[in-house]
Amino acid sequence: MSHIDNDHLSGILDLVKTKIAWDVLDFHHGDASFTGERPRLPRPASIQQIWHNGFAELVDDQDGTIGRALDLATRTLSLSEPAFELFEAYENLATGVKDTLELNYRLRFGRMEDLLNRPSTREDKLLVLSSANERHRVGEFDVTLLGPTVMELEKLRLFWNDWLETHTVDVPKLREEAEEQSRMLGTSEERALLRLLLNQAERLGEGSDQVTAPNVASLTLLVDDGRHKILLTGDARSEELLSGLRQHGLITGDRGLHVDVLKVQHHGAAGNVAEEFAKLVTADHYIFCANGSHSNPEKVVLDGLLDFRIGERADENLSPGRDRPFTFWFTTASDTPGITGSQKTFLKSVERRLSEKWDDKPGFTRKYPGAADPFSIEIEL
Repeated sequence: MSHIDNDHLSGILDLVKTKIAWDVLDFHHGDASFTGERPRLPRPASIQQIWHNGFAELVDDQDGTIGRALDLATRTLSLSEPAFELFEAYENLATGVKDTLELNYRLRFGRMEDLLNRPSTREDKLLVLSSANERHRVGEFDVTLLGPTVMELEKLRLFWNDWLETHTVDVPKLREEAEEQSRMLGTSEERALLRLLLNQAERLGEGSDQVTAPNVASLTLLVDDGRHKILLTGDARSEELLSGLRQHGLITGDRGLHVDVLKVQHHGAAGNVAEEFAKLVTADHYIFCANGSHSNPEKVVLDGLLDFRIGERADENLSPGRDRPFTFWFTTASDTPGITGSQKTFLKSVERRLSEKWDDKPGFTRKYPGAADPFSIEIEL
């Protein structure tokens, strides 16, 4: 689990809860007096290790002060248009704090606590990039730890310690502003679409200074089975990813890295994908885990990555795989069932941008496999 944001954590929490429910059922097998129900979900695979730098290991919040403050702040800020940027930054944290604390308790009482961060040699059991030899063998895979560094985790600690002081919330004032602007701005769906369309970055790397400390401190990995490489980026920025790759000697000043699969960092947000990253890191498969929320995937990121592969700046690319064919995978399209109207409209604008700028490029094709397919749009070059 890369970090504590809810959208990176909630699925694993459900998996752990399901495993414990099956363990309880197994323990009471043959006990006629046991009245517990069979778990709703199938039995998970065996869990051998859990890698996660959790909230409890980073911050002393035994009385729940930060958790309660986050919950109050996000519920209030969600009503206020001027404060919506702050709401977006902390919405995932509020639920993520609760989920990571619950995960810790589940691991402890489910007798899985010893599985947490097994490779760590630190007293606090955190996984940290501390030398150029942070490589681990996991099954058939060589896993290279790229981040976070001690400095990034220390910044995260400071972030939490300063949170209550720097983000106090005047609840009555914000609620009054929210009610007034709600009347002025129409429906929440209209406001959400307006934010998505106006919040688009104009260049790669724009907004990097606004990436939250938990995102910056994401656990990032390069996974290699001897034939294929996968770069797992969490919500980290290009700066941290490139620093980890350099520390391991995987990229140099004039030579980049090519991987088979790149999970594009932070859902394709411009603040996390810098020009230097696009020049140095290429992939055969780029995966965009985004559904149109929070203006992701950002058009400037799609344009930038394509420009450094097949566009006007392709000659600046320093990766050994720059001339290989590649595919963009999108987890959500404008016709994917279950998305909101604003998400649908935003994704249509993304698809239109790709069509207008790249359809006449030799070798550029688009496919729409349909809602039953795990990926909604496939772009091949």
